[in-house]
Amino acid sequence: MITLTNAQVFKYKSIEDSSPVEIGADVTVLVGKNESGKTAFLEALHKALPLENAKFNFVFDYPRKDYVRYRPQHDAKAYAKVVELTFHIEKALADKINKEVFHGTAVIQPGHAFTRTTDYGNENSIGLAAARCCLTLGFASPSCSSFST
Repeated sequence: MITLTNAQVFKYKSIEDSSPVEIGADVTVLVGKNESGKTAFLEALHKALPLENAKFNFVFDYPRKDYVRYRPQHDAKAYAKVVELTFHIEKALADKINKEVFHGTAVIQPGHAFTRTTDYGNENSIGLAAARCCLTLGFASPSCSSFST
């Protein structure tokens, strides 16, 4: 199982940068004045992990004041990051990943964090730091002795 522990929203409707928001295990409360971005924050999370067919649409979602400057970047497919979610991996899943992906080598530890970033092109990227290794596109760094490709 994985648990969402942090969320950050960038350039979505009224939100410039939400700063990292800790998602508590039991209760998380969003507090703010009217029109401060509470609903926009939750909408962005919903679009990043949709239960339905929700997607980001830069025409409607990107902040109006910056839209004209951003449009050429979007048209060039250099999509802006909109949501970054941080998850922690629990023991059962860490064990399964280590067994199936790393052939039993304990690369992923229980509690290990990874990020999932969604951009305005509705593309996702996963960031995962592995102990003593830097895994990029399936290649290990030269200094990594415990991982072989």
